[in-house]
Amino acid sequence: MDTKSNIKKLKNQFLKSYYNNDYLNAQLIGKRLISLYKDNGLTSLPDYGNDIFNLACAYDEDGIHDKALYYYLKAADAISLEGSSQKLSDIYNNLGVVYNDLHQTDMALVYFKKSYNIRYELLPHDHPDVISSCYNLGSMYKAMGRFYEAIQYYAKALASRSLKDIHYADNLYNLGLCYIESDDFSTGLNYMQEAIDIYKTITNNPTEYITALSFYSALLYKIGKYTEALKNYHTLITLIKNHYGSNQPFYADAVSKLADCYAALNQTERAIPLKQKALNMIKKSVGKNHLFYSGVLAELGEYYLRESDYGKAATLYSEALETRVKILGIDEEECISYIRTLSDIYISMELPQKAEDLLNYAINNIEPDSNKYSVLVLELVRLYMDTENGPGLNRAFKLFNRAHPEKSFDEMLDMAEDME
Repeated sequence: MDTKSNIKKLKNQFLKSYYNNDYLNAQLIGKRLISLYKDNGLTSLPDYGNDIFNLACAYDEDGIHDKALYYYLKAADAISLEGSSQKLSDIYNNLGVVYNDLHQTDMALVYFKKSYNIRYELLPHDHPDVISSCYNLGSMYKAMGRFYEAIQYYAKALASRSLKDIHYADNLYNLGLCYIESDDFSTGLNYMQEAIDIYKTITNNPTEYITALSFYSALLYKIGKYTEALKNYHTLITLIKNHYGSNQPFYADAVSKLADCYAALNQTERAIPLKQKALNMIKKSVGKNHLFYSGVLAELGEYYLRESDYGKAATLYSEALETRVKILGIDEEECISYIRTLSDIYISMELPQKAEDLLNYAINNIEPDSNKYSVLVLELVRLYMDTENGPGLNRAFKLFNRAHPEKSFDEMLDMAEDME
């Protein structure tokens, strides 16, 4: 059997393994195939570059990124001898995908640009490969925070699409996000709403609709459109329940966020039972020793605080703090926030000793060179100032002096008064 017949035989074996998802065997055959070209001086044959590309794809599909990169680059070298070609654009595109998977955005951008330039030159501008290249470039610029450039390429891709399928919806959604990031909320929300409407019609894949609606609803809440967010969260809760059931953490999260919408609309009486319902579901699904549980405890505590029900607020914040400290330690940012809030609650309850004990406990467990240490000491100073506790202020100054030996007693008082 001559060499070219052997090449054809190995190629067929490679393709059979590859299309059967037997990537390991495809890789072994593909390496033998490439060696056959080299050993017989046939690397100038047009199929040589194509077969290296196919070998790279076998490594790519198998998630072996370093080998995929190596062979994609070898394939690019072999095919680039022929000048610009659609195959070369495919190689550059795949290199961009691999670099993006490796979170090397700069390199991904380089190769996506190369792919785009070739495709834009060789193909009609509404060709799917050109659209894909535009979308990929938009995604890279978006990932790099270069939203103006991302908008340009997402808009180019969108203008060339005709079928209002899931790709069209993704394009709309990401274009909308870039406008939001550029502070053009009206345009961004319009694009995202249009995307949501398309996701809604794709009934064979409700997960896309649920994911998009969840993010969109959170965004509406973030920018203060509470009534619209409320409506969307009602829809989202029904969708999740019908598709996944109600014993899921993300169902509880949607219920919790619905409660936040009611609270933001000053309907605390409707928010509290929903937040409690969410809390109970979270406890069943992930347990009490979880940050999710701790966070919702504190949120419920905030509702009771708004209603001036300090006893319930204190109980909830205390449990939230205890759980969070177990997981992250007392010097974590949110723990410090809980401590300050709980201290204020105790003061409102006319329990200054509990506030003092809490602050002292925290201070004794935080390093003096931490900014959080200073914040808590100044909270203690404020407490002693409010209760006109002179000996307490002297003790607090000793604590303060550990972090700020250069500052005077009066400067400490000024700093405490300036705190929010």
